[in-house]
Amino acid sequence: MQKSTLPSTFAGQFTSARRGVGGLSVTVDVYDPASTKIITAGTAIPVGGGIYRYQLAVASYTTPGVYFAVFKATDPTGVTLDWLEDRSEQEIGVAGVDNVATGATIGIE
Repeated sequence: MQKSTLPSTFAGQFTSARRGVGGLSVTVDVYDPASTKIITAGTAIPVGGGIYRYQLAVASYTTPGVYFAVFKATDPTGVTLDWLEDRSEQEIGVAGVDNVATGATIGIE
């Protein structure tokens, strides 16, 4: 669960023969809890090992719930990707998370 006063980061991974592939041009579509596309073809940033991330700005979400990001890539020359899309999800601002202080810990007895 992500606190709704902070940016939310989504991650996707692309592989070829089960190995991470870097150097791709990856875009991201983000959907809100009502399944409305709120980001179209956002630019994903490479992390390493075929992992790409996209950070959703706080101003982009106003409704608590589950947000989905769909990462899209095309096969680069000479490489066949195992899949052309990957997805990631974040639950934002739900169950009183906004009221938890930054750095607070919650114990279970």
